[in-house]
Amino acid sequence: MIVAISHWVGISMQGVVLAVISGAITSGLGYCMWYVAMPLLKSTQAAVVQLCVPIIAALGGVLFLSETLSLRFIIASIVILGAVLVFILNKKTV
Repeated sequence: MIVAISHWVGISMQGVVLAVISGAITSGLGYCMWYVAMPLLKSTQAAVVQLCVPIIAALGGVLFLSETLSLRFIIASIVILGAVLVFILNKKTV
């Protein structure tokens, strides 16, 4: 089916294969790093850290793929990072 669609849309099979391979490699590396870091974090810390992942991914798009840095992205990032900061500063000491 991909072959039939690729000729119609103008997508090359080489591009599809490279996209799948690069996606699998980057996802695999990301999961490896995450599971190395997980034992070092409490479950609540891990949950809060995961909120930063979309920001990191979007920044990667801006830096490496020339994506546009929009006001919406900046505001959303400030809100997310502000919530993470509130969590970190509000941490109760035991």
